Amino acid sequence: MDGEGPAARSATAAMSTPEIVLELRRVLPPAAQVTWNHVFGNADHFDLFIERADGSTLFATFATWIDEARVSIDDYIFEPVPNEVFTEFARMFVADLFTIRATRRPFLRWLQFSMVVDGVSYSSFRRAKNIEPWEESHLSFATEPDG
Repeated sequence: MDGEGPAARSATAAMSTPEIVLELRRVLPPAAQVTWNHVFGNADHFDLFIERADGSTLFATFATWIDEARVSIDDYIFEPVPNEVFTEFARMFVADLFTIRATRRPFLRWLQFSMVVDGVSYSSFRRAKNIEPWEESHLSFATEPDG
């Protein structure tokens, strides 16, 4: 016996590759590595990873009962991204269609990661410590008005 009865085969079929993963693998260049795994073996909840050639990684958590994904790109954490624009969000990340801006506030420097997807701006901040090479290649400097 191979150990896979009807119940085991049914569970395996229920945990097939999510449609968003298949779509991303179709539209993103091969250099972008798309991987995923079910959270705690739950077919309705999965994590997705997209790693670029420069080492930066997009991480997203999806749940079938929610219409938006929780997204982070390295240390940048975003408000939930609607599922219907997530593929474009990921494509723009992989294609370098975003900006990183350095700002200075009293006593601290911050980095702001920004991109516009379907007319909606997505931004996230992090402290400007240990800037990664992929961030440096996108970095622009802004000055904050005194006040």
